[in-house]
Amino acid sequence: MGKEENRIVLDLAGKFLTAVMEREDWHPYAQLRTRQMKTPPNIPSFSDFKVIRTAHPGKGVDPDFSKTVLIEITLGGDEQLKLQAVSAKLLATKEVGWEVCPKCNGEGATDNEEVCSMCKASGRVTLAIPRIPEKGSDTFEHDVENSEWGICPTSFQFTLGMRRLVEPGPRRAHKR
Repeated sequence: MGKEENRIVLDLAGKFLTAVMEREDWHPYAQLRTRQMKTPPNIPSFSDFKVIRTAHPGKGVDPDFSKTVLIEITLGGDEQLKLQAVSAKLLATKEVGWEVCPKCNGEGATDNEEVCSMCKASGRVTLAIPRIPEKGSDTFEHDVENSEWGICPTSFQFTLGMRRLVEPGPRRAHKR
């Protein structure tokens, strides 16, 4: 599961950063709880990026459901600030946003109703706050099976380390 999950997270980070850089809709790549955000991600304007690798998020966070994504972004490019590549990181989180309807047990209808009034025949109810799967919880199996990765748009942080000047040139093409 590790390498496959890492590849999913790296691809997702690339799509998220491409959308932010090109001022397109980044919401489909964000974590569930932030997909309705109106404010843009807290990432400075950048003209290029490279997704490097995933890392353990640390601080007691389960790496099966949260990963740090190490990136390099290119800032600047005007009279006051030369182009420079800087190291940064984002957080990717795996969340689930629904559970089986308790009224109809996921059937979409109850014995006395053609259409379940609670879930409107979907068999699912949306969680008010999406949750991260938690080992040992009653909903763990469901949560793992139905969760999805997303990038936290408020998690951007510069990291210590590499900062180098970049020669202006053609932009790299990014995979979508």
